[in-house]
Amino acid sequence: MFDVNQIPPVLEHLKQISPNMFRVIPQGEIIIHCPFCDDALRKKALNHGHLYISTTMPVFSCFRCNSSGTLLSLLLQTGFDDQDVLKYISSFIKINFTKDYFRLRNQTNLAPRFSHLKKELLKYTLNFKKNYYNHYINYRNYINKRLGPDVDPSTFLLSPSLYKNSILMCRFTNHIGENVLLRHTDNNVSHNQRYIVNTNTSNLYYFQNIHNNINKITICEGPFDVISLYLYNDLFKDNIFISINGKNYVNNLERLIIMYYLIDDLEINIIFDSDHYNKSRKILLMLKKIIQIYNGKIWINAFKPLIGNDVADFPAVVKIDWETKYESKEHHTRE
Repeated sequence: MFDVNQIPPVLEHLKQISPNMFRVIPQGEIIIHCPFCDDALRKKALNHGHLYISTTMPVFSCFRCNSSGTLLSLLLQTGFDDQDVLKYISSFIKINFTKDYFRLRNQTNLAPRFSHLKKELLKYTLNFKKNYYNHYINYRNYINKRLGPDVDPSTFLLSPSLYKNSILMCRFTNHIGENVLLRHTDNNVSHNQRYIVNTNTSNLYYFQNIHNNINKITICEGPFDVISLYLYNDLFKDNIFISINGKNYVNNLERLIIMYYLIDDLEINIIFDSDHYNKSRKILLMLKKIIQIYNGKIWINAFKPLIGNDVADFPAVVKIDWETKYESKEHHTRE
């Protein structure tokens, strides 16, 4: 049975990253200040922290910034490097957490039939067109500009939405029916306000059946990035395309491995936005530690946009030889 209280190096590490808050509560949890947000800087920080760590299951969650994942992820991201302890904890995740979670996930049958989901979105869009015709025309013009006039938005589970009954937005639904994201159709909105993420979902946008056998995945930050690559770049043909809707590659890759039991040979292509390129090597080295623990048969390729900040509007990429930071001049894109 897993008991973090019986792993002194982990307890000492938690006290080091949260020197002013370390409390074990009767509910079987440890509370510390979250290292991923400003939890320790609050006026009342000395009295309470927001990051909870289960003592009987290797998982954590912050109730201030919504960071969550396995204890392995928390330890790796905060500089813990005792390999024997990491391997010990990973044995519980692989057997007692990953397989049980995957089994329960199958039993609950969360994913609706895709054809039914697409039909419901089409029905919703037709009603939207009937009731808000001018908004619908603006929505279609926006989609045509982003993806091209011949692209059917329902193929990618896109639909129009009125946020607060007045603000026109594009809604992104994933393959299991979660409405994960809203995106302003007005590009004049400041960049940090363009997206509204539904934090009650998995936060992952994908329009293909991720439950099928997977051997190639392409991961981007934004939803239009993955759609654009799918439509106009042959380099990633036969990939499953996933948008993580943000920059937390480490937690999201770990979540994918756990949720979908990715234990076979797997190629993962990560497309970094240009404004995140300087941090890419650090992120990739952290991802390398994750895959060494979970599945050493995962191979990671890294890319950045050839032009601009992302690949949403111009889906050509440059491959990064991230071990040495050399940039290959070769890129592939459909004419």
